Amino acid sequence: MTERSEPTMKRFGWTLVIFFWLFISASADGQKENDPESLQIIEERIGQYEQIMDRYFRQNPVTTAQNTYKSAVDTYNALVQTINTRENYRKSEIDKKGKALEKLEKQIGKYDAQLAEKSNNQLIDQRNALVKRYNRQLKQLENEITLFNEWVKQTNQNTDAEKAKLDKLNTALELEIKHHSNWLRLNKDSEFWLDLNRTYLNLHQKRRAGNNNLLLNKQIQKIRDLRKELGTYAIDQARSQENGLVIIAGIICRKEEFHFIVDTGASYVSLTPEMVEVLGLKERLGEVTDLSLAAGKTAWGQKLVFPYISVLGMEEQDVPGIAIPEKKVGIDGLLGRSFLKRFMVCFDYEQGSNTIQLTPKEP
Repeated sequence: MTERSEPTMKRFGWTLVIFFWLFISASADGQKENDPESLQIIEERIGQYEQIMDRYFRQNPVTTAQNTYKSAVDTYNALVQTINTRENYRKSEIDKKGKALEKLEKQIGKYDAQLAEKSNNQLIDQRNALVKRYNRQLKQLENEITLFNEWVKQTNQNTDAEKAKLDKLNTALELEIKHHSNWLRLNKDSEFWLDLNRTYLNLHQKRRAGNNNLLLNKQIQKIRDLRKELGTYAIDQARSQENGLVIIAGIICRKEEFHFIVDTGASYVSLTPEMVEVLGLKERLGEVTDLSLAAGKTAWGQKLVFPYISVLGMEEQDVPGIAIPEKKVGIDGLLGRSFLKRFMVCFDYEQGSNTIQLTPKEP
């Protein structure tokens, strides 16, 4: 009896294992479907980020529309100039033939005057030959005038069509300017930057929770690359403006690159709360304090100490900082005096470089 019951127990045990495995799999699938921040959803969001980058940051949409319109205007003006040149030439040819007919008319008139005084068969033959010549050339001129008028009509239709295209491009340019202005006015650029950074933090939180797979690491790298691209965008924007901001890259905790506005009026180095948490420094956040900014402004945030900050190859340890939000696209915070005071700082605006030089102070 005992020997016969063993297979039954084994089958029952395997049934439990299979049931438990199916339960775990079903639960995992259910969590994936119900998780609003699943990696699949984040992947779709990254695709949306790429579209926004193409639309607003990798190229200036207003400048692109302006260049398209300018190119169309140049093409239209060249077309009109070519048409005018051709029209003037054809008019001059018609005028020449018209003047030739006037000469023939005068010659016929002379024959008529002579014949009025005295009839002469030879003169009559000469006159009739001249009249035939006149009529032949008149017919040719009339045909040419007809062709010219048809050409003018067709040309006008073509230029009107090109002008309509030009007007359409101009309307598109005006709409693009309005759309881009509204996008900036509604702070959509800041919203995009904040959402990008929150997604970056979300991915890091998933990694710390043990969800360390190939797709997640790939997504982290994608957003890291987008952040770096936007930092470069911010630098280029600053350099394109006269007396623009000085924006510089720095590395915190020897692992993440950030972009800072160099602000000698700021008392601390600041970093956004999202990036503080990305670095795993949330537990270091302390009391709320104020941050003195340039132009007498003040911001509030939590204090912390950054273990390492490296800028232009110059690394400093235990740098006092503060966690405050930042709305400017591509900017993670301010490089303030808590770091800068440890160096001799020289601002370099030569050839639009907008950078700084750091020289360690002598002990």
